[in-house]
Amino acid sequence: MKKIIPVTICFLIVSLSLSSCGKEKAEDTARQQAEGDTGKVLVAFFSYGGNTRKLAENAARYTGGDLFRIETEKSYAEDYDTCLEETAREMEQNARPALTTHVENMEEYDVVLLGFPKMEYSL
Repeated sequence: MKKIIPVTICFLIVSLSLSSCGKEKAEDTARQQAEGDTGKVLVAFFSYGGNTRKLAENAARYTGGDLFRIETEKSYAEDYDTCLEETAREMEQNARPALTTHVENMEEYDVVLLGFPKMEYSL
């Protein structure tokens, strides 16, 4: 059974590790955890402004996992407020936008770290 872990939790753990000990030790610990009990890791992410991408790249580097960018067919508005409105509507409709990218050989992965922006909105 695959483990899907929201990336915000993983990034928090990695960030805390980096701040509490040397970078090298944190990288070794994360890599050992990824290789030890969890098996092959995929870091899949969706990024609006680039922050989630940077965190995903770090998570992939620390875990030794493969990096995969999730891309939708429809582009979101460049204006942040408009984008929030679009995503709010999609969330209310439980929408599942069509993707232009797909993971090949998904069965190879034991753990999937999923990263996405935290969008806060109010209607």
